[in-house]
Amino acid sequence: MRILFASIGTAGDVLPLIGVARDVATLGHEVAMVLTPEMRPIAHRAGIACFSLLSECLPSRPPAAMFHAQKAPFAIWDLLVPRLPDMAVRGADAIREFTPDLVGTHCFALGMRWACERLEVPTVNIVLSPQAFFHPRDRTIYIPETTTPPPCPALQVRMVRKLLAWRTDRRLNEVRDHLGMATRREVFFRETTTGPCLALWSACFRPALDGDPGRTCGFDWYDDDDVEGPPDPGLDRFLEQGRPPVIATFGTSAAQFPPDHVGDLIRAARHIGRRVLLVMPNVPSFDANDVHHVRSAPYGLLLHRGCLTIHHGGIGTTARAMRSGRPMIVIPHLFDQFDNAHRVRALGV
Repeated sequence: MRILFASIGTAGDVLPLIGVARDVATLGHEVAMVLTPEMRPIAHRAGIACFSLLSECLPSRPPAAMFHAQKAPFAIWDLLVPRLPDMAVRGADAIREFTPDLVGTHCFALGMRWACERLEVPTVNIVLSPQAFFHPRDRTIYIPETTTPPPCPALQVRMVRKLLAWRTDRRLNEVRDHLGMATRREVFFRETTTGPCLALWSACFRPALDGDPGRTCGFDWYDDDDVEGPPDPGLDRFLEQGRPPVIATFGTSAAQFPPDHVGDLIRAARHIGRRVLLVMPNVPSFDANDVHHVRSAPYGLLLHRGCLTIHHGGIGTTARAMRSGRPMIVIPHLFDQFDNAHRVRALGV
């Protein structure tokens, strides 16, 4: 078979689909990716042919609202919707050139799904965290900055569906109309919960439930060794010099992580006699032998070398922190991170 995979977002949204594509290729299928321009080099490093999902890169510094827990679920549509027509055109071009038998899409790659719909190409939805299932019996957290699921999950799901439709249906249907496609109700909900679906998390993290819209396949462990450039030569030296450090990383949320909070983390680690490894793009300068900073590093090769992982609760980081066998502290900021934090707390890890 010829299978095309499409994703949009940060490395955390892209790497799992690259991992799936690599695994599918080992089974003898022909694969290719459709990614935003800034993410295409990651696919190329993985040895996968890649088409452009958009004409231009996504903003390197998203709007501030994207880093606000309450505003982000709505701000993401301001970022995404204007790009959907271009995504549909680019996606159609990739389909015509690669002629896939099947297309696997990230839930936010709506323009790609609509290109498949127009060209009558079968699709499979690929979701990364349990929140995307909208399951009426799953105790899921959807309300930002809450730590406990509501007592009636079915009522919450109905409310979330209605709110999502109220905020997005008109805009999404305007794009569908522009593309000559029929309008729908609850557009995003139906795109993510109808048709074949693969869930890239472990049954240990969230067991399969009757009525799930997809099959639980397990976490994907693909790591790109060069997401942000070559490794820091001092990293191994720092890790080998003393006791395992506290490792702190906050994904894309790190861009908005207050500098004084970094100082708080370092002081807390020193209080228990531990060094600190900061894995984040930009932090204040710390002139100290017990603190080391790298912009990025493959979590799969790193987290087991620490004594504790402090992170933001992104699904990929959460999975790797669990796999490392080290305890973790989760400081959620956005989207599914609050639900992921609740689940690891319930697991006792």
